[in-house]
Amino acid sequence: MSSGFKKGTSIFSTKASNIRRSTAPGYEAPLTSSPEWILATSIDFETDNAPDYRVQNGGTTMSYVTGADGTGRALKVTNPAVQSAGWGSQLIFDFPLAVAGQDDQYVLRMWVKASVPASAGIQYQKADPSNAYNGNGPQVNFTTEWTELEIQFTAPAATELIAFDMGLTAGDFYYDNIVLEKYLPYGTEGPPPVDVPGGVPTMVEKITGGDMESDAGLGGSFYVQNGGSTSKFEAPGADGTGRAFVATNPLSPTHGIRS
Repeated sequence: MSSGFKKGTSIFSTKASNIRRSTAPGYEAPLTSSPEWILATSIDFETDNAPDYRVQNGGTTMSYVTGADGTGRALKVTNPAVQSAGWGSQLIFDFPLAVAGQDDQYVLRMWVKASVPASAGIQYQKADPSNAYNGNGPQVNFTTEWTELEIQFTAPAATELIAFDMGLTAGDFYYDNIVLEKYLPYGTEGPPPVDVPGGVPTMVEKITGGDMESDAGLGGSFYVQNGGSTSKFEAPGADGTGRAFVATNPLSPTHGIRS
């Protein structure tokens, strides 16, 4: 996977040959400052505990079969009849990492096949009210052989669910080893420092004298005003060393604010 991401949708596929079972999320990677993909969620269908996916509409059912690599389990979803619309038979996945923000970018990898050649559209949804429509994603093409798909997409803001619309084809749809990753353009450390007047790079929340260890900030970057408010320095600081800045509102003289 390259470190960049071009806005839009791309789909890649390979036939099953050398499949490795996905590993469940659990480890914490170190913080990084370079663009990267991080694991949002993975589902291998190896247990009956299924809080993150479900089927709905059109009498759709689900069961489990042998996995794509000939071991373990895969999910089998059956649409018993052709529906009047794609959403008439749906497999729904909860979207991880809370709610997608504006232009959040993802890559979805999974192994799929169907009992007959078919297509299923991806639909973005909001959980409240009741799976509200939030836009359409790309089409997913199913063949009768296990195939690995890789789909890159930009999720609309407020996306909470992803649905596969299978209603236009009656038959069995199979899914295995679903992995969803999110693209972080600045890595896990977040955005880089920004430039301030004078060309000195600094994080936006850092101010002159912000550690309160000198008087540099008084009358410059921070000060008190209104209502007879007063300020002073007081030791120790929050970490038990140095000093902190105390701002006092005289209407409540025993309760200052330490920074």
